[in-house]
Order: sequence, then structure tokens, then C-alpha cells
Amino acid sequence: MSIALLLVFIIGCGLAVYLNKTKPAIVKERYVPVPSNQNSMLLSLINSERVQNGLTELVPEELLTSICEEKCDEMIATKSVDHDGFSNRFVKSNAVSLLENVGYGFSTDSSLLHAYMKSPGHKANILSKNTTHIGIYTKNSYNCCLFARY
Repeated sequence: MSIALLLVFIIGCGLAVYLNKTKPAIVKERYVPVPSNQNSMLLSLINSERVQNGLTELVPEELLTSICEEKCDEMIATKSVDHDGFSNRFVKSNAVSLLENVGYGFSTDSSLLHAYMKSPGHKANILSKNTTHIGIYTKNSYNCCLFARY
């Protein structure tokens, strides 16, 4: 990758974060461990929202899920909910475009999705016409969703 292209990429990522100004969704709820199939439930809820809005369903992508798992582990270790390191996740994903939702403190997939849909930035990511694939991971009440186009 040429230096000029790399600079455009870095500036573009910074500008996207600056313009979006989306804050992570955070709520204080009693944590209830979710079943191991929780990612499929959240995927189903997200895809249901997309279909209701005339969009295609997103296809689960293992690489994105793996990247989401790393992000959740990072947030747990730092006890923070943020988008730090997004440009690294973007590069690692090999995607043409990548959007991210992170959240903390939700006891159910439904409550997490409800919070995401109340946030204009998170909702826009879920209902983006330009995404085709998704990675989802939730651990210790921390959640990361990546929406990609390949």
C-alpha cells in the first residue's frame, strides 16, 4: 500500500469517527449469562430489523466474529467500552468497508438491540445498505458487532 493511500485511509477513518460521534451503548442491568447460541439470536434479531426495513439479511463471517471476540476481551481487560483500535480491526477484516457497534451492560439480546436501535449511529450501522456480512461476539456483558462489505 502506498504512503499516500495509507494516509488517505487513516484520515478517512479518523474523519468517519469524528463525524459519526457515536457513543457506545451502555446501560446498567443485572448481568445474566446468555446461552452459547446467543450470537445466533442477536443475528436473527438484527436480520429481522433489516428485513422489516427492506434490506437483505447479513451473512455471519467467522473472521469478523474472531475480531469481535478480541475487541470484547480488550474491553474487559481495560474495563472500557470504546472504538479504540478500529482502524486495526478494519485492516484485519480485509473488508472494503467496516462499521462497528459496541455496547455493555445488557442482560438480553433484545435489550441490546433495542438500545442500538434508539441510537442514531448504531441504528444506521445495523440498517446500512452497504453491508453484506456481520461478526458478533458477546462476553461478560460486553458486545461487539462488526458490519462489513467485501
